[in-house]
Amino acid sequence: MKLKSLFKFMKPQRASRFFEGNTPYLNFAAIHTLNDPFEFTISSSLYDAQVDPQEVSRIQKNPEMMMRDIQELLVKETGRESNVDFLSGDKNLHLCGKDKISRLDNAVEEAIKNKRIGVLSMSGAVSDEDEINLLSNPLMWAHYCEYYEGFAVKLDPEHPFFKDNSTQRLSQVKYVEKIPSYSPECTSEDGLLSHVGVVKSQHWEYEKEWRLIAECFENFLYEDEAMLKQLPIDAIQGIYIGLNCKNYKNSAIGFGYKNRIPVYMSSKKNNTWGLEFVKIA
Repeated sequence: MKLKSLFKFMKPQRASRFFEGNTPYLNFAAIHTLNDPFEFTISSSLYDAQVDPQEVSRIQKNPEMMMRDIQELLVKETGRESNVDFLSGDKNLHLCGKDKISRLDNAVEEAIKNKRIGVLSMSGAVSDEDEINLLSNPLMWAHYCEYYEGFAVKLDPEHPFFKDNSTQRLSQVKYVEKIPSYSPECTSEDGLLSHVGVVKSQHWEYEKEWRLIAECFENFLYEDEAMLKQLPIDAIQGIYIGLNCKNYKNSAIGFGYKNRIPVYMSSKKNNTWGLEFVKIA
């Protein structure tokens, strides 16, 4: 089904950067700051399971032999050949370290260092019902809005801000049982990051996450570990204020009124665990 809307849930500390001034900013999180330590990891089981410990010394001395082994394994696993040249060479990415066999996840770490990757995590809805369920989800408000003190914004996924280009890609997160292993998609650093950057454990499925993964160089503002990018006003379709909002309500209302964006206040929905939203501007 076609993606209808995106929602970004934010802490109250983000309110000043979003509602005050003439331009709102969104934070693209550095990978090491994400709240799941399993982010951007890859299983090396495809290769490790095939390695005879007695062959380690041989492989250390001949990384090209390892590349051939990997190619053969990929053909066996997938039925087609893949270009694995980027795994070898001067970068010593993975599987052919200078002094020892490295793990596949070393390649991910190296690619991240090379590209300064930022992740804009959002939740996606494909229907009106989806939107209601997302906005009423207590876990989203408790985890990402600091005990309901923060806010959420509804965003237009068709806006050029979210379109794929040479430096960014919008993807739906896949929730799986096992950590992903090497695949034919991983024929470059970009392919490797795209493969492992949109896979999470099934435990996170309630988030219905979509990710805009970008190289954060041009048009980014850096503050401490935050990588901020200006969000065009016309990409915003609604503002939702948290139940326990303390100090940004007036600035959110003023921002919405000025830019003709609807603003909603949340409250407890009678006799349920959910929320309801009343338009206040």
